[in-house]
Amino acid sequence: MIRSLRCTRMALLWATAVLVMLSLALQPATAQSSDRHHFDIPAGDLGKALTLLGQQAEREIVFPAEIARGKRSVAVQGDLTAKEALDRLLAGSGLTYRLNPTGPVVVEASPGPLGERGSGKTQGPPATTAAKPVPTTLEEVIVTGSRIPTTAAQQVQPVRSYTREDIENSGQTSVGEFLNTLPDVSTFVANSTYELGLPGAQTVQLHGLPIGTTLTLLDGRRLESSIYGFFDLSKIPLAAVERIEILPVGASAIYGADGLGGAVNTILRKDFNGFEVNATLDHASGVNNPSGNLAWGKRWERGSVSLVGSYQATGELLGAQREPASLTSLPANLPASTVSAIANYSCAPGNVYSVDGSNLPGLSSPEAAIPAGITGRPTVGQFAATAGKQNLCNAFQYQDITPHSQREGALLSAHYNLTESVDLFTDVLFSHGYLRNQVAPRISVSQSFGGTIAANNPYNPFGQDVNVSFAYLGAGEPAFESTSVIRPMIGMRGSIFSAWHYEATVYLSRDRLSDVGASPDSQLISDALASSDPATALNPFASGAPGTPQLLSSLSPAVDNASVVFYDRTVSAQGILRGPVLQLPAGALQAVIGSEYSQTKQDTTESFNPLPINLHRNAYAVFSEARIPLLSDRKQSQGGERLTLTLAGRYDHSNDYGGKATWQGGLLWRASETLSFSGSYGLSYQAPLLSQISGPPSVFIGPLFIPDPLRGNQLIDYSVNFQSGPNSTLKPETGNSLTLGLQYSSRALPGLHTSLTWYDVKITNYIGIEQLGTLLTYPNLFPGAVIRAPPTPQDQQQGFAGVITQLNDDFYNFGDIRVAGFDADMSYAVDTRVGRFTPSLAIANIYKWVSAVTPGSPQIDGVSKATNSIFGGGVGWSPRWKGTAALAWNRGPLSMNLAGRYLGPYLDDQEFVPNTHKIGNTWIFDFNARYHAGQALARANPWLAGAYVGLGAVNLLNKTPPLSYTTAWYDIQEYNIRGRYLHLDMGLRF
Repeated sequence: MIRSLRCTRMALLWATAVLVMLSLALQPATAQSSDRHHFDIPAGDLGKALTLLGQQAEREIVFPAEIARGKRSVAVQGDLTAKEALDRLLAGSGLTYRLNPTGPVVVEASPGPLGERGSGKTQGPPATTAAKPVPTTLEEVIVTGSRIPTTAAQQVQPVRSYTREDIENSGQTSVGEFLNTLPDVSTFVANSTYELGLPGAQTVQLHGLPIGTTLTLLDGRRLESSIYGFFDLSKIPLAAVERIEILPVGASAIYGADGLGGAVNTILRKDFNGFEVNATLDHASGVNNPSGNLAWGKRWERGSVSLVGSYQATGELLGAQREPASLTSLPANLPASTVSAIANYSCAPGNVYSVDGSNLPGLSSPEAAIPAGITGRPTVGQFAATAGKQNLCNAFQYQDITPHSQREGALLSAHYNLTESVDLFTDVLFSHGYLRNQVAPRISVSQSFGGTIAANNPYNPFGQDVNVSFAYLGAGEPAFESTSVIRPMIGMRGSIFSAWHYEATVYLSRDRLSDVGASPDSQLISDALASSDPATALNPFASGAPGTPQLLSSLSPAVDNASVVFYDRTVSAQGILRGPVLQLPAGALQAVIGSEYSQTKQDTTESFNPLPINLHRNAYAVFSEARIPLLSDRKQSQGGERLTLTLAGRYDHSNDYGGKATWQGGLLWRASETLSFSGSYGLSYQAPLLSQISGPPSVFIGPLFIPDPLRGNQLIDYSVNFQSGPNSTLKPETGNSLTLGLQYSSRALPGLHTSLTWYDVKITNYIGIEQLGTLLTYPNLFPGAVIRAPPTPQDQQQGFAGVITQLNDDFYNFGDIRVAGFDADMSYAVDTRVGRFTPSLAIANIYKWVSAVTPGSPQIDGVSKATNSIFGGGVGWSPRWKGTAALAWNRGPLSMNLAGRYLGPYLDDQEFVPNTHKIGNTWIFDFNARYHAGQALARANPWLAGAYVGLGAVNLLNKTPPLSYTTAWYDIQEYNIRGRYLHLDMGLRF
């Protein structure tokens, strides 16, 4: 009740704020701020004039060179506001602009009456319909990796930006699935339970680094992490996403903790004008996934409001519907040790065994496979042909590949310019999901666990107790999950002292996850196997249902008492001030100063634990950043920069792990208009998870029965106080990253763009749980792990340490990880008589991936060697090569895109048995086509001018994952087992 009241008050607060802003927006305009500058811009080339205007107004102006080429401007002189000067300069040019109080001024081609944009005005005669439009690409302002907005050409950090169009062309239906198509992303978690234990959850791991080392941002602001150390990306509605930016190296000097491996920043849609509706149907063999989105936005000179709503449903896919999870027998050439490690004997039909290892009555073997097709009571003779054989299967055929789920989401955003110097803004993101996941068959019995069928069971033909292993799928054993996330944010931004800009925000990010199981009662199943009554006895030999509907219903309660509820919440306030500090010969020195405060809480309620777990952390930070132009060339269009130095520093302090200072520096050299070089170095860190540093430990008192190396390997067969869990003395993981890069854009071939980035990421003080033998062998490396009694005189005589009184198997700082590689991109847009072709290539190569997290053991080489098991000393890995090759084509209203995703070869997982099996070396092809039908329909009905239809396929050739020596029989981290997905997309924009 208290939580409901708090949520209601919070919703009312934000609703009131939005209504106030809307009421202000509907009031008559008042006089703007009189922030004026003296302008002296001669008539001439429009591009040069815009550059001069930006310098004299001390504002960043961004525009593609193509739209200004060949255009002339009038002279602009006098004391004017930046808005007045822009209006005069662009009069009659056919261009418009977007004036943001805190960011760059974006000049672009006027989109016409159907696509009105920005607060700027387009004056002069409209463009004639006979003129052929010049294809232009407006260079996005990159907001990731720096709080000083820059274009891609001005970036020092190797930020990659993916637009809404890129996401749509991929055919993917969630943020996590789209990220999985990118070469930078080495491993990815989604869908089924056996990938992470959280069905439907999605996260991202850059370069194969451990989960949690990649920081997740939303509009440049941190999101809360779950108790598992990551934010579930499936909770962000894809319809609300404008673009995604990826920084593949450390980002702590800008954003604070958890950016060891980089950051992924999702930028939300806002400030758009018009109405949009679309519906999509994804179809694969055995499943349909419908989704639909609505978007509405209204923009006027001083403000805007927009609303996006989405609905998405995912159909259920069982492992039995896809290979290799549907395989009922393993290939004959597999080693016997591999078969025993990854095969499952609880199948349908299953197997029967003698209790004492002697031959089964009437058979020549102690085991036999249960034949298919048995009805009623079998005879011993029916087992003669299967004696000495066993039915093998994959247990994952009875689990969901993709659970049944549905999710609704909404994004409300608005802003209002009180004056040219004060802009109020807010956005509220909400998402709710429901999921039903089948985790096992309805009944599963193994030989060694409750699988004894009594001699007097009416279906037992052997006349004595025998063991069985079998499974009955039925309706399955389900788990139900409900998730919700809400993130309201409100802020104010604007300009002070003419050229300085400020931003102050307060936001809440909160999610709730409820998980309820419905497990069958194992004791009731054992009782049914032992029953002598045909009405209450299970028949494990039947090919159909092993009992009456009434019996089966009594064994599987509708809802189990085992349930878990997680609450994660972050409240944060942030203030930023940005502007020019002084004018250097090469340009203005731009600086940022700011401060941040956050409060994080994680509450866990478990039905099987009478005491809830309440964890919290309070933290504050101060940070600064500077962009220093060292050399300039006024002839260059990119702000005149030739050599630029960037510096950033940050200090974070937490109430649990203490303080941490980080910094980074970078250098950008524009050798020419087309070629630039960059380099950066920075320190980063990752804070311990709340569950790693605080909360209640698990305690066990008793013998451990493991050898003690400091007492002659004597077994610890005496009582020890054994504790596992958090460690209050943990320190953050630390790291550093070094990058070198170049970018080239050809003048001879205007559509050619290439980039190459080399990086080296190091992580130290890795946080993990060591094996007990390691703690006992190297106690000096883990202070406080092993507590011993004083050695007795007898111990001293033998050279033994004292007996162990307490063993703390907690989290500890130990180990190093190092990853190095390069990323390369190339694209070339060329116009021909039959349309524009844009081939592109993206390559990710990792040539070094090593980890050393176990004392006394050699480094683990994770390059192209799958090391998924932490028990094998591995904490991650990555294929040496990943890449994407694509060809896009568009002509008029029709566009197409064909992309191939390449996964390089790598050694299969060694968790169960050493092997030389190689998998990978795989191409997956995606295709997407879109037709803007509105150009043909507009004459009949102007409302249809924005209509479009799209058709495509993910995994066009229906590539099946190769067999892997793992429990799932395929590599769940690098392959998607869903197969080919066709998608039909229809929409309307106006």
